[in-house]
Amino acid sequence: MSNESNNSIFLERMNSVQTEYFSKNSKNQLFKKSQKFDCAKYITDQLDINTMIAEAVFIIPNTNIIFIDYVIFKIFANEDIYNRIIDHIMELFDYAIQYYGSIQVNFNLRTFTVSAAERYIPAIKQFCNRCLTNQTNYTQFMNAFRILNTPSVMEMIISIVKPFVEKDVIMKLTFLNKNDTIQYCKDTNFNIKSDFIQK
Repeated sequence: MSNESNNSIFLERMNSVQTEYFSKNSKNQLFKKSQKFDCAKYITDQLDINTMIAEAVFIIPNTNIIFIDYVIFKIFANEDIYNRIIDHIMELFDYAIQYYGSIQVNFNLRTFTVSAAERYIPAIKQFCNRCLTNQTNYTQFMNAFRILNTPSVMEMIISIVKPFVEKDVIMKLTFLNKNDTIQYCKDTNFNIKSDFIQK
């Protein structure tokens, strides 16, 4: 069985466990934030955390591009494992610098909302503090930071996260809407795995 098939099966399993959680716990109209984190914790109790992290954050083979997929991240990410996720990102940054001398980041933000930005502020702060400050060298090696599937509310989202992000990183941001993302993926011969799972 190909690695791509294994990935698809695992992504389907993540979705299945998420569905299982909501079949046991009807969706809240209020307190959605706490329920989403409860669901994420339920999923991390059922499935291998390292495999989930590797599905959400990985280096595109034979490139210096670290790909972060919010669509997968949001299924399982919770405050108990933020540091593990960031450790993994830093390992990939180190690998790209060692073998390619630079870093590019592609961040798929399909389905990302203002409420998601507010919900993940602790994760964003931790990521920025550990990876995107002058105390680390990562920003010096970062050639590009692409936001794929840029949400329509991106300006509001940036206003929320901007206080935690270095100006150098803000300057390197490139925003690709849905059509631009499709074209970019065609040009680079890359498929976004989460495009094939539920939104």
